[in-house]
Amino acid sequence: MSRYTFKETNIEAFKKYWRDKQWKPSDRFNLYIDGPFCVQQCGFCIHRGDRVSINSPIYNRYYKEYIPYLLELFEEVLSFKVPDSIYFGGGTANLMTTEIMVDLFKQIPNMKEIPYKVMEGHPAFMTKEKIDILADYNFSYISLGLQTLDMSLLKRHNRIPHKPEKLKHLIRYCQEEKKVHVNCDLLTFINKGNAEDIQILKNDLKLLMEEYGPNLITIYPEYQGFSKNYTDITSFSIKEMDEAVTKIRSLRRGIMSQVRKKPRYNLLKENRIELNDEAIKEFLLDDYYIGKLSQEEFKKFHQYCCSSFPFHPPEQNVLGIGGYSRRKPYSYLGREHYFTIENKDWQPKIFKQMEDK
Repeated sequence: MSRYTFKETNIEAFKKYWRDKQWKPSDRFNLYIDGPFCVQQCGFCIHRGDRVSINSPIYNRYYKEYIPYLLELFEEVLSFKVPDSIYFGGGTANLMTTEIMVDLFKQIPNMKEIPYKVMEGHPAFMTKEKIDILADYNFSYISLGLQTLDMSLLKRHNRIPHKPEKLKHLIRYCQEEKKVHVNCDLLTFINKGNAEDIQILKNDLKLLMEEYGPNLITIYPEYQGFSKNYTDITSFSIKEMDEAVTKIRSLRRGIMSQVRKKPRYNLLKENRIELNDEAIKEFLLDDYYIGKLSQEEFKKFHQYCCSSFPFHPPEQNVLGIGGYSRRKPYSYLGREHYFTIENKDWQPKIFKQMEDK
């Protein structure tokens, strides 16, 4: 794929693409619902939402009017085939109150029948009451954005620190009482931006595996520090590529040094942990997974996640709902048709993405 132009299309034309699609047995239908708000904007985040308070006028209009309107608008698409998964992302998806969460779940067609459900969010806004609701709707797992357990580093980046004892209790409550899996996200290269940061990651991993015990740990290097156009590695200068390879090699060594000490945890996607230059370059912009799961369990655990455009498998089809201000969820049908949905004065505007050959 090369560059793209955008062409506005209307709601009916958008629905027709979905009606006319010839579905194959291997095709997956994933629903993504965007939570576009944050209470604070973190310095390291590329997915930050607008700073909005819970129960503010904008917050209430979005969750009590705009999202219900979109669900009704796209009811035809959501009803002809039960989605394989639903993913609530953000921003901060779990800023929803319990009341809004229940009302929203009730409006989504076939919500209870959707086999794979994920809610991501900030641990400061996750409560037992919200977990109870998620468990009642058979959510597969929650994903908590810890980013680091270094409280001073979180404060420096304007992120609300979590409370360790509360978080440990919530993880145990999910796993032992509600049978809901827990993923914890970590970021690296957010201090000095070089290989010295790996010691912070090693400390985080050791503490998470020994004291918190999530089912899965996902590690995201802060790739935007690699290059201005970091999503296109062909644009990297020789210096940028050399520095990126050095960072990722140190990251992989740091991960392996901790996982080897913890027999309960497995390094998942093992083929992407090699240390030679070519292997690193092949998966330079990859994420890393550590879990109390086998390779087969992990494959099942993660098979329906809504991968970001354009990094998604060809059998994935995503309906993206929501968005506000700078956040514009993607929808796509395989690798043939791409759309962005923008919130223009509380009305959705759909833009088809055309390949510019």
